[in-house]
Amino acid sequence: MLQEDYLIRMIRLAVAALQAIFGLKRSGNYQQAKDLIAVTLAQLTGMDDRLINTLDDASLLIVLSNRQGPDYDRMLIVADLLKESGDVYAALGQSADSKARYLRALMIYLEVGLDPVEYSPEELGARIDGVLVGLANQPLPPESLYRLWYYFEKNKQFGRAIQALDELFRQAGRDSELKDQGLAFFQRLAHLEDTELETGGVQRITLMEKALQLKVTGKTI
Repeated sequence: MLQEDYLIRMIRLAVAALQAIFGLKRSGNYQQAKDLIAVTLAQLTGMDDRLINTLDDASLLIVLSNRQGPDYDRMLIVADLLKESGDVYAALGQSADSKARYLRALMIYLEVGLDPVEYSPEELGARIDGVLVGLANQPLPPESLYRLWYYFEKNKQFGRAIQALDELFRQAGRDSELKDQGLAFFQRLAHLEDTELETGGVQRITLMEKALQLKVTGKTI
């Protein structure tokens, strides 16, 4: 109980810190923003953002869990801080450091989004889109594309799910396991009504063409 109360206090402090970080970014005080992010992350996780980026995904998610399981509130704030760190490094022209933090933030956001928890899809989607803007024109690694693909399908953003799958095929080529997963995905969509597909950003004719191309060539176009 004491540990939970401590984490609640730390999360409240982190929320206040995020507001201060926004202000520092707006005024161009990037070094101060970077220092505050590091201090706040250390309070929440015991690590700064550089150490956080040395952990594999599974280890970081364990750090962001409590006795009941994933600590989603803390996960989201840590991801918010990492996204802000990505913005700061981007503003300083350090693209590799920026990308690493954006990708780590994206992983956490998608982990929350793919879990059966009650978070506003609009609010979480805005966070994910903010990271994707930072990653624009940069190739995403397969693990990020897989998570995006599943996330977009879960949230009925079918056009974006297909885009993620297309990029996976561009990277993986004629991967038989991915082909099977892709065909199963198109079969799931084929059972939906036209209106649901169109609301999700895809026409049935496009869906049929993609599925046929996958069956014939082993990859999408």
